[in-house]
Amino acid sequence: MLAEERYEKMTNQSAGENETFVTLIRVTQEDQEIREQLFGILQQSPFHRKSLLNSLVKALTIKGAPSDFVSAIAYLLDDRIAEKALELIKNKQQKAGQQQDP
Repeated sequence: MLAEERYEKMTNQSAGENETFVTLIRVTQEDQEIREQLFGILQQSPFHRKSLLNSLVKALTIKGAPSDFVSAIAYLLDDRIAEKALELIKNKQQKAGQQQDP
């Protein structure tokens, strides 16, 4: 199943019901590199965010990334989901910054 088809299927679920998306959010909580990359993408205007995400989905698909991971990234094409993911990532970055302060 193509990432776009999986995205269509996933949009019928809430983000909290989709295990793959929940796993992606957990990965962003644990992996600073992925968190920073997604944070950079999610901060963009909707047009630019969607363009970057579509490019990322295609690149990951070409590289043979797991289809569930690619689908979770594609889930961020939805404006509401992207907004919530950005909020979660911002919260994690703020907490990480507070832990680094003496």
